Amino acid sequence: MIGSAQGRTDLSVDLDSVDFGLPRPLAGGDDQDYQVARNFAYMARVVRNIARMNRVYSRIHKHKDWGCDPELVQLNPNATAWLDELPADLSVNYPPDGSAPWLSSAFIGNLHSYYHLSIILLHRPQLTHLEPTSMDGQWKHHMLLCYNAAKTICRLQEATLQSFGLHGLQCMQRGINFSLYCIMSCIVLHLVALTSPDPDLNSDAREFFTRHMRVLEKVMHAWPMPDVQKQIDSIREAFSADTRKPFVLKPSFPQWNNSFGATEIPSIQDIQHVHATVPSVAAAAAASQISPHQQYSSAPVQTFVTPAMWQDSVASVYEGGLKRGWDYDASGLPLTKRR
Repeated sequence: MIGSAQGRTDLSVDLDSVDFGLPRPLAGGDDQDYQVARNFAYMARVVRNIARMNRVYSRIHKHKDWGCDPELVQLNPNATAWLDELPADLSVNYPPDGSAPWLSSAFIGNLHSYYHLSIILLHRPQLTHLEPTSMDGQWKHHMLLCYNAAKTICRLQEATLQSFGLHGLQCMQRGINFSLYCIMSCIVLHLVALTSPDPDLNSDAREFFTRHMRVLEKVMHAWPMPDVQKQIDSIREAFSADTRKPFVLKPSFPQWNNSFGATEIPSIQDIQHVHATVPSVAAAAAASQISPHQQYSSAPVQTFVTPAMWQDSVASVYEGGLKRGWDYDASGLPLTKRR
């Protein structure tokens, strides 16, 4: 998960040489040692799935439509099977009201965050290589998988913070940096869902975007890198009603202009454009060796994304920038609604 982000495709350890089987209790052995070994085996299986993605990616990434390559798509069942194989004590029960679940340990919260991040890493390339207007529903299928994973990560991180504090997120592999990467990987999905005309995507998008931004505000204080801090501040400035207070989304976003008729379905270029924006922050994280799979980001590292650029990038997802209204520009002056 870590080496591939740094361009290291020769990861020293061959997957075929690793025993991913569950250990057996030893007579007279320490039960706590057994539990640690067993739990780590489940985490290693998540890493194995991502290593398989990386191996496939190294072979197909030069193909035009590599995101829909059968070799990548065939990994989908293996990824989802992991959750079904978990024992009861490592499973998470999610309240039906969308609130944060109860976690018995920070490890379980972080373990499930790794898993749901792997789902995003697997399906996001497939999403960006599909046409949203296609009648077969494949784009929406992959978008729902990605977005449900993003919402689940939000709930898991909320639960970890509530029960174990910031220290709980610092227990992730690579520490708080990896938690930050998870959040930034989800933010773009919240934004795409928020601006979607489809109620299956946008019905709770405002709530989850707000909740995840508040998690980000708590996590950012543990991240000392000024460049990343500046990028995070630009996101807050672009979308926050008042940056002096806990995050509340600007009431002016999103704002459809119905004088142009019904809302439009985004083009594949529009979706790729927004998916290329957030990785500028994640790429800065990768420079500090925290991004788990940089190859899946479609944009080069940008030095800085201003609040106005954030607004423009998200406004263009569904409307080409023509039907969004904003109340802010780079100078801080009010803007008239776009026509």
